Amino acid sequence: KLRESYNCLKILHGTKNFTSDSIILELIGECNELISIFVVSINTASKNK
Repeated sequence: KLRESYNCLKILHGTKNFTSDSIILELIGECNELISIFVVSINTASKNK
């Protein structure tokens, strides 16, 4: 779901329908950070099996 959200945000950013790019870019950054956190958590859990 995070990757879907990330892709939707990228599409929305491309439409230029926002008064402030900084809001969308901040959301894209936050989503990307969450994806990274989950990837590291999944990799760690896999190693600890």
